[in-house]
Amino acid sequence: MINWLHTIRWKNLLIIWFSILVIILPHFNIEDWSAYFEFILWGIACTSVAAIGNITNDLWDIKQDKENKKKNIFIGGRNKKTAYYLMVFLILVTLWACISSNFSYYFLLVSLVSLVLLLAYNLFLKKLPLIGNITIALLTSLIFIGVDFIISSRIIYFEAGFKAIHIELLACFAFITTLVREIIKDAEDRKGDSFARFKTIAQFLQDKWIALLIILLCITGLIASNYLMFSRHTYFMIPFLYYGVFTFAVTIASAICLVINHPSKYIRATRIVKAGMLGCLVIYLFLSL
Repeated sequence: MINWLHTIRWKNLLIIWFSILVIILPHFNIEDWSAYFEFILWGIACTSVAAIGNITNDLWDIKQDKENKKKNIFIGGRNKKTAYYLMVFLILVTLWACISSNFSYYFLLVSLVSLVLLLAYNLFLKKLPLIGNITIALLTSLIFIGVDFIISSRIIYFEAGFKAIHIELLACFAFITTLVREIIKDAEDRKGDSFARFKTIAQFLQDKWIALLIILLCITGLIASNYLMFSRHTYFMIPFLYYGVFTFAVTIASAICLVINHPSKYIRATRIVKAGMLGCLVIYLFLSL
């Protein structure tokens, strides 16, 4: 059971639920609890699709996981049949969550696009420099974009105090932090990915250049996010600065870890970025209360 929890990346699935709950928390009204059922259905759809992607990732990464000495319950040809049954079950759960929603068409469309992107990622996109990293970053931001669609579609959520600007900022910075984290993970998995003939960006750059790259990508992401928010909102600059300064500081800290010669530098850098992702949720709470 524990091995299966690792396979579906239960901690990452909890982060999805935690993110959705944090968005709801400042505006939750127990008297109108049924109005928040759409968020629960969206969470079920997101976690089910993510679990399918994580299972297929391990199914198709047996060789490099063995080389990287990572846990993979499919090494040796075991548990594959159970995995296929589980994925069919998760697909049915996703369909149920989408059909049960008032936004069934949108939920189905985004879930299908996400599933196709995950399968494409596991098949070939992750083998390409930066393309795979951007794909995962985009899929992460889709969680918040889905929430933004829900609140933008019903007046009751605006009356409850939800602000699209805050959720869209979360989507932007989820993209940036996830992109940084994925690049660092590629640097950590450089040996196994080379064995599997993956052409990730870490195959071409040393760690010091990876550090510089994530800083440049963070700056690019900040500029692009500012431009995107400017096209949609006014008076967004103060919350943008909270997220921007914090995210840039987190990126600098993780970059410093990469250039320090330490056996745990990748783990430290990844943990810093994960803490930064959670920190963005704390900023959301601060701005929403």
